[in-house]
Amino acid sequence: MNRFLDTCAVIGYCFPTDDFHSRCQEILKIINLWTSDSVIDEWDKKEREIEYNHNVAILEHIEYISGTYSGSITEESKNNLIAFSPVELKVFMEVFYEQTRFPTSATELCNRLSDIALELNNAKRKRYAELEQKWNGNVHSREKEYPDKEKALEAFAHYEDICILIDAHDLCIKLSPISLKFLTTDDIIWQNRARIKSILNINDVRDLKRESALL
Repeated sequence: MNRFLDTCAVIGYCFPTDDFHSRCQEILKIINLWTSDSVIDEWDKKEREIEYNHNVAILEHIEYISGTYSGSITEESKNNLIAFSPVELKVFMEVFYEQTRFPTSATELCNRLSDIALELNNAKRKRYAELEQKWNGNVHSREKEYPDKEKALEAFAHYEDICILIDAHDLCIKLSPISLKFLTTDDIIWQNRARIKSILNINDVRDLKRESALL
């Protein structure tokens, strides 16, 4: 069984601040992992923007803490801290505060969050290198176009998603009769998985938010 990584699954694995980071950790246990040039191109376009946005969100939350609290922060404030966490990092911040030992000081809390922001680039690079080692050259470069299938996908998928889905389709044909599962965290792709499987030669679509990467 081969498995193909969508860009959002790569993002989920590489960014510890991603909402679905913990769900994507099973990726490293996969044997016969594939991706494509289109995925890597999209990663290259998005990863700095995501890092910047996550850093800004953390720094804004630090400003909130500094402006709201002084001295000791007790566990009674935990729900309020979570409620005022950045929306784009909600799951990460919930885990962060569940793991925080109270009472703590505003200064200590801000320092811990600053360290996370400063380390984000290194953490991202380390995890991406792990994926590169894991797929070990299994990066598909598609040469053939499939205009009819692209047209059929346009009803529910964005251009970048269409390119990646077609890459997986083309790879599945080349790997036949070995099956291929498409791994994503994209709600639209997962919700339209039946239509995708009827259009393309992809054996299954797995949403890592809901399903194990190993099934």
